[in-house]
Amino acid sequence: MMNSPTLSPDDAIVYRLDANDRICFVNGAWEAAAMSFGVPELGNNVLGASLWQYIGSREVAQIYHDLLSHIRVTGQGAQFPYRCDCPEWLRDMEMEVRPLEDHVVEFRSTVLSVEPIVATAHPPLTGRQVELVRVCSWCRSVVTHTGWTVIGDAIQQLDLFRLLSAPVTTHGICPQCEARVMADDEARGGI
Repeated sequence: MMNSPTLSPDDAIVYRLDANDRICFVNGAWEAAAMSFGVPELGNNVLGASLWQYIGSREVAQIYHDLLSHIRVTGQGAQFPYRCDCPEWLRDMEMEVRPLEDHVVEFRSTVLSVEPIVATAHPPLTGRQVELVRVCSWCRSVVTHTGWTVIGDAIQQLDLFRLLSAPVTTHGICPQCEARVMADDEARGGI
């Protein structure tokens, strides 16, 4: 059994991705978190590794891909809550993602709360069930309760990383892209 996590909400866990999505930096809090949460192999041994080898769900990988593309193209960061549970701990966290120079992107996570999972035959489920998330096939914006929005804002508004399982994506076209496609079709004389 692993020890109780020693990270406090003041300890920011930081890692950075280079322009090729390889982990190029982890801070001391990252290494402390890896040890505290019982995965010492994820300490500084991850340097040089691709982010994509650590994301098991195709849907979550697509959300991260879209988020990284958006941040690198627009220079706008994002901030959102997420769950990072393990077999013995329920962990509520918050992530800030921001662009740095040379297409490097920094991920800064803070622990909001950590609670032990009570050993029962069936641990209680928390969070929401998976939901269908509609993504524009052209611009990669996402439908939220406020309309179509950029991926960073959608992650926060839909609380995507606090779902019980990975969100399922479906594709469509947002009104702006639809208007642009229709105008292009008209300019070419229609289909």
